Amino acid sequence: MSNENNFNFNLISLGIGFAIGVGVLYVIVHAWPLFLLAGAGYVIQKGIPDYSSEKENTKDTG
Repeated sequence: MSNENNFNFNLISLGIGFAIGVGVLYVIVHAWPLFLLAGAGYVIQKGIPDYSSEKENTKDTG
């Protein structure tokens, strides 16, 4: 590859990476209600996690 072709390839790769990054950010920012619904569905299915039993085992014996 000549230097010019290599530069064009790098520019295309940079553009593709930028487009993917912007797309991922767009989905995270605009799809938060779906994440909220998924979390609510998980809590409805599994119940609210209870961590009280773990707190009892954290006493320092030293």
